Amino acid sequence: MNNEKIYRVLQDILKEKVLLVIGTGSSMSLDQNFGMEKLKQELLSKIPDAISSFENAGKAQWEEVKKRLDNGFILETAMNDIRDKSLLKSIVYITGNLISELDKKYNLSILKQNDILPIEEFLKKLVSGLPESNPVLNIITPNYDMLLEHCCDKLKIPFCTGFVGGIRKYCDWQLSIKSMEITRDLPQRNKIKKVIRTKRHIRLHKVHGSLNWFKLNDSFFQNDSLSYIQQDEFDRMIISPGDKKFEEVLQCSREILSRADEAIRLEKAFVFIGYGFNDIHIDKELKTALITHEKPGIIITKALSDNAQKIVSESKNLWAVFQNNGDPGSTSILHHSFSAPVVFNNLDIWQIDKFSKEILGD
Repeated sequence: MNNEKIYRVLQDILKEKVLLVIGTGSSMSLDQNFGMEKLKQELLSKIPDAISSFENAGKAQWEEVKKRLDNGFILETAMNDIRDKSLLKSIVYITGNLISELDKKYNLSILKQNDILPIEEFLKKLVSGLPESNPVLNIITPNYDMLLEHCCDKLKIPFCTGFVGGIRKYCDWQLSIKSMEITRDLPQRNKIKKVIRTKRHIRLHKVHGSLNWFKLNDSFFQNDSLSYIQQDEFDRMIISPGDKKFEEVLQCSREILSRADEAIRLEKAFVFIGYGFNDIHIDKELKTALITHEKPGIIITKALSDNAQKIVSESKNLWAVFQNNGDPGSTSILHHSFSAPVVFNNLDIWQIDKFSKEILGD
């Protein structure tokens, strides 16, 4: 398959109603410290002091995590068997503080346009192209940071996250979706009829929680003014890496995940940006869509993870666009039907801003 045919296939996928899955790699395009490697180093540095007063179970579980990391496990897998609540709370606290400092650093900078998220133009093009009959761009992200929200504010793109209210918001997806409706006057014969329309907007599913989500006395809420707090008076509702991480957050609102699963089932195509398929909670539905139902998709990332490569090999209509052998100036394209990746020399469309310009045009 030549380059022109590959371009056409990618363009045809983007003509479908797509759902975006945005992983850590998207945030790392702005700052590498948003990645798991930085979080690992932060935890290894600060957990020893935090667990000095713990019971033996918490200390033993952390020693097991360290042993797994030394043996080459990724952070998510290394932390799979943590059960001790004090250890989990310390991990959430340290993780929240790290991401909040990074998010705070880039908040005003993005709005002032001193820093530009590479994903901006891609989002703008997808939202502007939404049909009036279904003007919703669903985005699923496991990221705790609020870079997407900052980006939407900068681009003046309305978005909803399932929360409604004033300074302290509560989770109610129905009311949150309804807030995206507007009333228009429609001339009809000699009368004006009021009709309800839905604005073009982003529906943001933050399946691992967010910096501005908290829990107090079993109450689950969102409060932007608390996003950058550096104390543990309120428990952050973010989910630490590991396969048991979702249980407590789900006690607060199971609807967060079920809405994301529903969006996966309903949308026709997928674009994955900086996502490595290392999350057991949303990957099950994604694999069903891609492998069983053969829905088309595009992975756009710097490095193609082993899990992502396996899913490409099992999916009939999934394409991967990634950096070629560590060369930032060239791109590899992979499809299950290829005996080897197709290489685009002198073309860096593995970067989402370059991909957007090259495939979707100016």
